Amino acid sequence: MDQPPTKDKKDRLQEAVSAGVTLVPVVGSAASKLIDSYLPSGYKRRRRAWEEQVADVLSRLQTDLDKTAEQLAEIDQLLTTLLIATPIAIREPEKTEVLKQAIYKSALPDQADKTYHAIFLRFVDELTPLHLRLLAFLMKPTDFLGMDGAPLTPSVILMETFIKAAIPELSDRELLTHLLQELQARQLIPPTATSLREGKQLVDRLNQTYVTDFGRRFVHFIKDT
Repeated sequence: MDQPPTKDKKDRLQEAVSAGVTLVPVVGSAASKLIDSYLPSGYKRRRRAWEEQVADVLSRLQTDLDKTAEQLAEIDQLLTTLLIATPIAIREPEKTEVLKQAIYKSALPDQADKTYHAIFLRFVDELTPLHLRLLAFLMKPTDFLGMDGAPLTPSVILMETFIKAAIPELSDRELLTHLLQELQARQLIPPTATSLREGKQLVDRLNQTYVTDFGRRFVHFIKDT
């Protein structure tokens, strides 16, 4: 009797990811069938895209860590991260790259303390992509020199002006103030960093970093490896 065709590694990973999606609250069992039947195709498209992205990350982990799919499935932190990241990614696809980094790093032997990992995942959920871009700028302003249309002219004198030039979406001072306050409330930047909105920091201080050690740790958590 002919044996049924075996599934390759990618197929097995895809099934595992799909199973993980069905475990997400409100997206399980009977609710999943209702979603498949009534929600717009855009939701299904996002879910399929995320499943493929996660399968690629897991394949990369198998290669980098020399582990089988079964061995990866035994890493509790990886499973926990996947289950937390999945609804975020489906709801906010623009956070996909950050979430992929979180999934990858959750499986590494030198992964961060589980408590930090959980806190940082919550931050990824709570903060907008604009928060994350602003934090990356404050981490290392020189990385934004010449990027995103930021002019390198004498007219860029005040730090606030430079932020708005580097990240045009922050041209609204009220919005910039609000984002800075929310980053400071999570202790990702020091209280003094909120003075940037007043234009007190000059461009000749762009070599400095304006994040806390906690903020630096969070940036490394979401940064591409």
